[in-house]
Amino acid sequence: MSHWLTPQQQRQLRRGYLKRVETPIPTQVVSSGECFPPRQTPQQAQVEVLIHQQANPQARRMGLPVHQFLRSRSGMASAFMAMNAVHGQLFEVAPHETEDLAAADEQHARTCDQFIFDVHTHHVHDDYAWEGQLWLRDAARGNNQAGIPFNPSLVEQQLDLKYYKFDYYLKDMFFDSDTTLALLSTSPSVDPQKTLLDDRQITATRDRVNQLAGTRRMFAHGVIWPSVPGYLEAMEPAARELKVDAWKGYTIGDVLGETPSFEAPWRLDDPEVTWPTLQRARDLGIPNICIHKGVLPMDYQQVPNWEYATVDDVGGGGSGLAGSQLPYLPRRSPNVDRCRRGQPRIRKHRSASLDRRPRRNTGAVRCYQRVCRHRPLIWRAGDYPSASGRGHDRPAGRRVGRRPRALGY
Repeated sequence: MSHWLTPQQQRQLRRGYLKRVETPIPTQVVSSGECFPPRQTPQQAQVEVLIHQQANPQARRMGLPVHQFLRSRSGMASAFMAMNAVHGQLFEVAPHETEDLAAADEQHARTCDQFIFDVHTHHVHDDYAWEGQLWLRDAARGNNQAGIPFNPSLVEQQLDLKYYKFDYYLKDMFFDSDTTLALLSTSPSVDPQKTLLDDRQITATRDRVNQLAGTRRMFAHGVIWPSVPGYLEAMEPAARELKVDAWKGYTIGDVLGETPSFEAPWRLDDPEVTWPTLQRARDLGIPNICIHKGVLPMDYQQVPNWEYATVDDVGGGGSGLAGSQLPYLPRRSPNVDRCRRGQPRIRKHRSASLDRRPRRNTGAVRCYQRVCRHRPLIWRAGDYPSASGRGHDRPAGRRVGRRPRALGY
């Protein structure tokens, strides 16, 4: 993804893994190469200093190197103590957890059964042969503009599509992570050889995983693409025969590969092109629609059809969910995720990560809990579990608490 950033932009940055200060939680936004990261805020810098001020004496008292203490559960507790000191009492953490490894382990044992529903996952089918999809893993190995691997462990590992396929997906998703449930999606292409999975392959994976598990652990998307002939007609067999659980579409068009074509884009508010698809979803009794708006760099005007990634078409004639993941939006477009048919609106802000805007994010979680009571939170992780070899990102160990004024772990 480093190809999104120009050489001039990269000269203004340094590699995240080269940062000398190690902390259990991020203390500044690190770019994946998709967008230019914002500067570290004064509050983030203050949290970083406090973490190490607390860690040094605790590590000496326990007889541990500082880096080893910071990687322990007591180190994680120290990080959340620092967050509370800077941002207010947002996290449920006790001082003795930072002082006693056994106490931190005990707290972890009480709360380690957190429910994680990963609602955006991918793998490719067994016969997938388009090696252009390996570009992200290749960049992670060091074949990028900077010539530096951002995952050095991949340098000696073969560049192979097998890491994108079902066996590794199952391993990464359910054996090497804490995922409880997963939703399998796809990225379609106007070139059939590039499409990750079709509807039948998605539901086959869902059914296979659920059979292996003996319970319902996986859900399946069906594809919508209103601007491409044939997709509207394919919705009925997808719903009736394959029994997809929801729909997925990319308004910006074909997004696959290092240099996507962005061919066949469409707008949500187009009454002739899109509304028949939205109506068909309702008629088939599967009204939930996930719209992936895409990710654009700072100089987004250079991307073909970038206008289709804005959110000014949200709120048209169909039900379902429309979402935007643009870090940089044109000024005319509100950066808003809207849930149709009277559902709450959740605003998405640039760099609104937990470490950068903890009060805003914990407030949103508490609001969700008041509205939805005992319904679980849904986490979204990365796309390919093994694309860059880094695995899925997971909550850092702190469980979302039920109490209205605090988050626990």
